[in-house]
Amino acid sequence: KDYRELQQKSKGSAPRYAILSHRWYDEEIKLEDLPSLHQLRGDKLAPKMPSAKKVEMFCKTAQQRGYSYAWMDTCCIAQRDPAELSTAINSMYSWYKDAAACFVYLSDFDSRGYLSHRDEEGNEQVLECTNPTQSCWFTRGWTLQELVASKNVEFFDRNWIPIGNKTSEKAAFEKTKKIGVQDVSNVTGIDRRVLMGHQPVGAMSIANRMSWFHNRTTTVPEDSAYCLLGIFGVNMPLLYGEGSERAFHRLQEEIMKYSDDHSLFAWLSPTGEGYNPTGLLAPSPKCFKDSGAFYHQPTPQSNSPFAMTNKGLNIDLRLMRYQDKDIATLDCGGLENGRHLSIWLRCVSEVTNQYVRIDSDRFCLINQPGGSKRIFYTVEITPANTLMPTQYSQEVSKLKRICQVTMSEEVHNKSFNDFAPSVLPLYLGPLVTVRIGSSSHECKLSKPLICKQSPYFKATFESGFQEGKEQSTTLEEVDGVVSTRSFQMLVQWLYRGRVVLGDMTPTDSISAIIEFVRIADMFGVTGMESIMAEQIKTTLLASSKSFLGGGNSNTQCLESSHIVSAASLPEGHPVRRVLASAVAGEMLRTDKHKFAKEAKEVGAFAADLLEAVMDTLESHSLMGGGGVSVRDPLSGEERRLRKG
Repeated sequence: KDYRELQQKSKGSAPRYAILSHRWYDEEIKLEDLPSLHQLRGDKLAPKMPSAKKVEMFCKTAQQRGYSYAWMDTCCIAQRDPAELSTAINSMYSWYKDAAACFVYLSDFDSRGYLSHRDEEGNEQVLECTNPTQSCWFTRGWTLQELVASKNVEFFDRNWIPIGNKTSEKAAFEKTKKIGVQDVSNVTGIDRRVLMGHQPVGAMSIANRMSWFHNRTTTVPEDSAYCLLGIFGVNMPLLYGEGSERAFHRLQEEIMKYSDDHSLFAWLSPTGEGYNPTGLLAPSPKCFKDSGAFYHQPTPQSNSPFAMTNKGLNIDLRLMRYQDKDIATLDCGGLENGRHLSIWLRCVSEVTNQYVRIDSDRFCLINQPGGSKRIFYTVEITPANTLMPTQYSQEVSKLKRICQVTMSEEVHNKSFNDFAPSVLPLYLGPLVTVRIGSSSHECKLSKPLICKQSPYFKATFESGFQEGKEQSTTLEEVDGVVSTRSFQMLVQWLYRGRVVLGDMTPTDSISAIIEFVRIADMFGVTGMESIMAEQIKTTLLASSKSFLGGGNSNTQCLESSHIVSAASLPEGHPVRRVLASAVAGEMLRTDKHKFAKEAKEVGAFAADLLEAVMDTLESHSLMGGGGVSVRDPLSGEERRLRKG
């Protein structure tokens, strides 16, 4: 269409369109400024306004790229209509996601190297950017979701000269003068897999997505929360005037309605501001600046849902005393040496089990949550401004404990045969008996404990059984899934949230782990998937000789039975991915790789392997002498790719 014509289209009938992402000027042409909804005439647009030229060039560029329609937020939204503005902001992410192309206009960067220019009135304007990633576009709040949502993002300098796109695998801008995925990832902190479209945004942890905002600002305070709605897939009414902190609290409350990711609580106050008591919700997305590495790692002991109440956040957490203070361990991974992320709390009412967070400018890192004592009970984290002074008085009533088990670190590290006699009898309450097939092996287990963590056991022991009578069940043995060994591993996980394999060869340990994750999947027990995949990865790397260079490389201790058995796990399971990554390097080296047969006959493995190979090839870079290097899919190290 003529770039001077405005048309209104409903979402269902919208044609292919280009969309603009830009930083607003002080004076922007808005829908209300246009003389008519259907006319956009150049002579009506105050030609000295920089935005007039921007509108014209955006439409012309879209036209040159073959698009008949173009959309930009400044003049396609009725800014003065609160209802339309609220609808637009809640829909913005999907509009950018549905666009065929997104043009990013960097008004403060000149690819020709000029550091100044003359504006429409002849005044000299200084450009501070020598690299497009220095543009203020990368510091604005609204441009974050526009970057993430759009599939096809092309960057333009102030003269509308194309300077790259977000998915380009070219070398850094300093070398190619074209911006690419690595440049964008470096400046934004967004994983390149997300930028490339290989990893869904929703697969990233809450803390990781929050950390993308750390260097961004918004003109309107509340927009620091509203601009993140699409990133987390939530909707909420806009209440301008409520303040940035209240708006961000409402955003977090909406996130909690669909996510149980504890990394939502893995934030830090600015240094020196952490003493004042607060709730578990962060006052600003900037508090997640250093939390990008944290991810949700649920455990059987604290997988209950949580929700806001009129007393605060009602949530089950693992508490202990440490350095004469209370700490609560979050179900988060991402720390080195297996340490656990904890936050500092203070009890303000033992009668109502109410706590506030203190020392929020630092975390507490511990080796074992709960130490020698692990206590689970409902904790209500109450925002400090809702507490009355009398609530800080000492309470004499004891806390209501759901379960208390004394377990030393030594017992934690014992194998099943040593662990079971000393720990299983400590759990009180009704017991049930579980037998394994025709073997003589049986376990008497805590009914509340296993029913809480396994839908299978819940359905078995809470339907059709009468209390007071013996409750037992027999599990039929299934090769590669249900065996005495796999069930013992499952019991270890249910009771202590870890599995001790004992002395095994690398090959046997991988077999045991795959059996364990398959029986856990069968019984609906979760939380160990990534941990077990990491254990397999560690085993493979320890046995590996080299990458793409002789021998079986990362697959020395892998067997066909591992591949076939793991293929029965759900699509996307971390164990399936790590096995495919191990084989990917060898597949690139030679057609006659160790698992060529499985790659042809096992469909699930073939799909995983193809994805792993594609991910590996995406990391390639040219080396001197015509060689090519790729990133080792297991260790992440750069390795030379050689012909077989």
